[in-house]
Amino acid sequence: MDEWKKSGQRLIFEQMQLLETHECDTVVQQMKSIDIDTVKMGFESFLSEEIKEEGEIIPIDTLKLKNLTKQEQDNYLQDGLDSFRNGNAAILVFAGGQGTRLGSNLPKGMYDVGLPSGKSLYQIQIERLLRLQELCGEDVVIPFFVLASLSTIDETNQFLKSNDYFGLEESQVTVFKQGNFPILNEEGQVVLKDRSNIAMAPNGNGGGWIALKDEGILDFMDDKGIEWLCAYPIDNILVKVGDPLFLGASIASNCDIVAKVVPKAYPTERVGVLAIKNGKHTVLEYSEIDEERRVATAENGDLLFSAANMGIFNFSVQFLKKYCNNYLHKMPFHKATKLTEYLDSNMNPISGPLVKLEYFNFDCFEEASSMLAFETVRAEEFSPLKNSDRAEKDNPKSCREHISSLHKKYIIDAGGKITGEGLCEISPLVSYAGENLEQLSGQEIHLPYYLNEL
Repeated sequence: MDEWKKSGQRLIFEQMQLLETHECDTVVQQMKSIDIDTVKMGFESFLSEEIKEEGEIIPIDTLKLKNLTKQEQDNYLQDGLDSFRNGNAAILVFAGGQGTRLGSNLPKGMYDVGLPSGKSLYQIQIERLLRLQELCGEDVVIPFFVLASLSTIDETNQFLKSNDYFGLEESQVTVFKQGNFPILNEEGQVVLKDRSNIAMAPNGNGGGWIALKDEGILDFMDDKGIEWLCAYPIDNILVKVGDPLFLGASIASNCDIVAKVVPKAYPTERVGVLAIKNGKHTVLEYSEIDEERRVATAENGDLLFSAANMGIFNFSVQFLKKYCNNYLHKMPFHKATKLTEYLDSNMNPISGPLVKLEYFNFDCFEEASSMLAFETVRAEEFSPLKNSDRAEKDNPKSCREHISSLHKKYIIDAGGKITGEGLCEISPLVSYAGENLEQLSGQEIHLPYYLNEL
């Protein structure tokens, strides 16, 4: 415990004097598992943050789906499907978050937004993966990695297992967890959640890179000849899981990382934007982009800084190996405020905003020697679930409406006619992205409508 005392952790030792022996023993065991020097370094990085020169900021190179010919799209699609067929690509979902802002303590992937099918995010996305495997051909099995957290891994495992992995083979699914950091008060002191537990929180989606290495996932991919890892966040209901066209474009780019983006809806939209800052690829937060750059346009009228981050990335496994073996110690810390129930210095239970340390998955961009943005269509691929229906957007209602609008478009594109009002839903097992709906040509579809099978 000397390192804890040297690091200035006074509060927890004072509180331990007020604990029963068995409670104290439990807390001590937790303390031994925490790298308190790293925690101290993270907290102090915010206190000593220097004001840096802005430097040069330029737009990231972007390949736009709307500018590709049909032949180019078909070629990329086939190359992506071939990569999955040959066992050269796997899928990773970042799924460590709980649905706290949705009014639920369950893992967010278990949330049902209220579609006619009643399917959870996990079921929708896994069924898209099953349809992708079907498009690849017989006997194709795509490895599916689920990054959970300490607070979600048990329920995630139980949920997937109790639902027979929604049709996936158990052997192709690997659920593993990111690490945790203790939650701190405004003075950087570790606090107790209760008399036997230190208050902890997941270490951010960037902690997934540490877990990839520590859990042997990188070695597994290397042994299996997996060359690309297709990563996405669990909360996007429209995500094209393992998008083969995107994968084919990524392979052709020969870049370390290719990020899927959507154009900003308007110049002042408060989203992170991919760019190059001082020669390094990065995600610029809204506050980092001045007014001149927000409204700057290219000759064709498109915004120059418009590559809005979706959190969907294709990573070269060779790059991830290099990054995880050489650069994890350089990952910067990020600070968040978390409303937390904890014990004050007198061991009274209270609730208040405390400091949470995090790593971000996109901080690895800085070490990429080459990177490309791939711009797609927002209405077809991006509808995040962040908030309850009390919020104006990114809520269950908007998710329902967006998937319904997209599926109505699929029907119309297939030659069908839509009448009435209500939600429209097509099972991912029927269609991955609008294909396989020829039977609807000439049919009149009356809403509400749910197509579960042909």
